[in-house]
Amino acid sequence: MKTSHRGFIVPLLLIIIAVLVVGGGAYVYVQQKPNVQSSGTQITFPPNGWHVHNSADIPALGTSVMLTKQKTYSKGFCDGTEWACYGEQINIHSSSITLTPEQYVTKIIKDGVFPSVQKWDTLNGYKIFSMTYTTEANDVSTDGLYLFVGDKVYQFSLYPSAEKNRSDFQQVITYYAKK
Repeated sequence: MKTSHRGFIVPLLLIIIAVLVVGGGAYVYVQQKPNVQSSGTQITFPPNGWHVHNSADIPALGTSVMLTKQKTYSKGFCDGTEWACYGEQINIHSSSITLTPEQYVTKIIKDGVFPSVQKWDTLNGYKIFSMTYTTEANDVSTDGLYLFVGDKVYQFSLYPSAEKNRSDFQQVITYYAKK
């Protein structure tokens, strides 16, 4: 009695190939790290000790992300709807623009942001505008930075403006300014 294995081998080979493809893809995915190389240093997003607390993608307004040092807001003086309730934070907002960087910054200053310190610079070939400001609602200083990449502007703010968080703030900005 002769048994034919020809009908059995083709499905077995297809299963083996599928397992290898899926396994190889999973291996490559797991090996990829959320770090990027910039000037020879590793950049992690979010920086160590920071949590992605809040994010929103609103087509008409752009994308926003809030990084905080704490996982939840401080209870007591507020109900969590006020942004200051989250304590130390880095806010990131991106949107498309049609103005030049200079026109955009002029409009922002004209619309009510009056920075006490302001400076133009470049990072990885992109124009940046940095400033330190306070608002009428809160007299705590905030560091702000606008990064212009093509037809996009990334707005970053560090609240409160504190030396101990500036390196993390720069790390986040550098992450977005990678080429």
